[in-house]
Amino acid sequence: MVAGFYAVTRMALTDSTAISFTAPLFMILTAIFLLGEKVRWRRGLATVAGFIGVLVMVRPDSGTLDVAAMVGLFAAFLVALSTTLIKRLSATEEALTILVYFGLFSSVLTAIPAYFVWRPLTSDELALLGLVGALGAVGQFCQVRAYAAGELMAIAPIDYSRLIFAGIMGFLLFAELPDGYTLVGAAIIVASTLYIAYRETHLSRLHRTALAARPAAPHPEEATAPEPMPHSSGAPEPVSRLSTAGLPR
Repeated sequence: MVAGFYAVTRMALTDSTAISFTAPLFMILTAIFLLGEKVRWRRGLATVAGFIGVLVMVRPDSGTLDVAAMVGLFAAFLVALSTTLIKRLSATEEALTILVYFGLFSSVLTAIPAYFVWRPLTSDELALLGLVGALGAVGQFCQVRAYAAGELMAIAPIDYSRLIFAGIMGFLLFAELPDGYTLVGAAIIVASTLYIAYRETHLSRLHRTALAARPAAPHPEEATAPEPMPHSSGAPEPVSRLSTAGLPR
């Protein structure tokens, strides 16, 4: 979170937003090493293509290393790592418990460095911070509701519209214009992550279809129940009566 804020304040808004989209690419690597998941060759190639887009944006052959871009990549990696750990914790912990501990520990850890640089805030700064918190909460709520109401493949393209809004706001508020390298690299990153999302959704649908087509197994009690004896086509035999022979009359 701190690394992400640093990248936003030191980079153009479009650049920092595009680099944040590399989190799904890092998530594949963390899923391999932490969750033991297997990566198919198509998803592997899409991941490599996404990191090529990062190299196009960062331009390591330009002679200067953009520290803010490296910090932004590190922030994306930490987001992927935390998401993977949350997936592992969700098997034993409730979502509310994870959120509470996340807020508690992040507040304590960020309060320590904030103590050394803290200064009184003006009323305008307090208002802006309150607005940031409110917009962030509304954005998180809308994102959760969107993923609950629709499929991933339908929502992922809409999520990448953040890049367009970031470019518009960067131009109107800060007079920032993305260069050609940024546009090409961002297009490669978005295309690779969209393909990964499409591929995973397609495989998930095939898996659900295969499960639906599989015949249901019989209930254990029904499987072990004895079969009923076949009935005769004739009339039932009368119940035998006790013989009356030898009885006194």
